[in-house]
Amino acid sequence: MAHLEWFGSLYWSAQDGPYIPAVNVEGMLLEAAKKIKKGKQVSSGVYCSHDFPVEYDGQRDYRDLWPD
Repeated sequence: MAHLEWFGSLYWSAQDGPYIPAVNVEGMLLEAAKKIKKGKQVSSGVYCSHDFPVEYDGQRDYRDLWPD
């Protein structure tokens, strides 16, 4: 069951391998800005136009990541 949960939570693309979605990065930045009362400025000025590939040494295929 843990194996299926892990695969279900993985953001993966055939081109880049594991990645962090742009919407998640925007959300993280907005939540951090709210802590210092800058949420409105960040929500009006920050836009992530693409996803962010996770850079690391090792396997890129999702089927090979589980054993690591």
